[in-house]
Amino acid sequence: MAAAPVVVPFGTLEGPSVTGRRGVELIRLESSAVAASILTYGAALWNVEAPDRTGDRVSVTLHLPTLEAMEDRARNPYLGATCGRVAGRIGGACFPLDGDLIRVAANEGSNQLHGGHDGFDRRSWDVVDVAANDDGGRVTLALTSADGDQGFPGTLEVRTTYELHGHVLRIVHEATTDATTVVNLTNHAYWNLGGPEAATVTGSIGDHELRLPGERYLPVDAATLPRGPLADVAGTPFDLRRPQRLGRVLGELDDGIDHAFEVHPGDDVERAAFDGLGFAAELHHPPSGRTLTVSTDQRAVVVYTGNRLGPPFARQAAICLECQAYPDEPNRPDLGSVVLRHGEHHRQTTDLTFGTR
Repeated sequence: MAAAPVVVPFGTLEGPSVTGRRGVELIRLESSAVAASILTYGAALWNVEAPDRTGDRVSVTLHLPTLEAMEDRARNPYLGATCGRVAGRIGGACFPLDGDLIRVAANEGSNQLHGGHDGFDRRSWDVVDVAANDDGGRVTLALTSADGDQGFPGTLEVRTTYELHGHVLRIVHEATTDATTVVNLTNHAYWNLGGPEAATVTGSIGDHELRLPGERYLPVDAATLPRGPLADVAGTPFDLRRPQRLGRVLGELDDGIDHAFEVHPGDDVERAAFDGLGFAAELHHPPSGRTLTVSTDQRAVVVYTGNRLGPPFARQAAICLECQAYPDEPNRPDLGSVVLRHGEHHRQTTDLTFGTR
């Protein structure tokens, strides 16, 4: 049995979050291969340390050193956070639900992004469970989102669990509601497998290779809202079914990648090694040998190449691989449903597997 995860104070919020708590804790999970640090602020995956092919373990996530820096939205674009109540964009900050038009808080022009200006990423969550396992450990964080929070109906009870076992970090999001609402949660970690020095180098994600098995992606308009139906990746810069060097791909795209890709293209979908989750993405850094394999039970992975990153980080110095439903699904029933009703249990699982080759 591994040592119990360590819970230590991280800082105090300048003012209490919506939950009323000002204190923020850091929980460190460590296995024989990987270390992961989680913050109660935003239920965020604050840092991950993974080894290269020689065993040298360094930070592979963008993160800020202090809580003061994390409270500054200009410096903290959802770094590692749990995003909700609805991750991604909701067009016009409104959507129909059971015959009513629901209006939610707009925080990106006329649209809502990642749950509003005071989404789950800005809350101090409660630690409700911490435990060791035979090679790592887990922590579960909980949050109550009241009826009317950011305009969403229903009181939502949310839990995010991080469990590290060997080379695998599993993230589980769960939710229940007392009234019909919409839910789409995700983790928003920014990855650069080259190490912390790369975070300040413009375009440093370009030396990574990315593979996405999805045969379709979701085109977007100038506001990064879905435009039309899912489209074939064949013959486009978004065809990443075979590993592609990101520097070459980004050279063909003026605005970089900020698109959702299909995870389950059909019955012949590749399967990951853990619980039959669908293979969503593989990121590889040839110079160090580090790899990150992402598998999930979600229908989409949103790929974002840090196109709007700013100081202290450099543009396109990291990539996000956000497993979730499609953006703007509350307004796009053709893409799926994120409706959650009383008595239902929302659960989604993503595995992050760290390796080398």
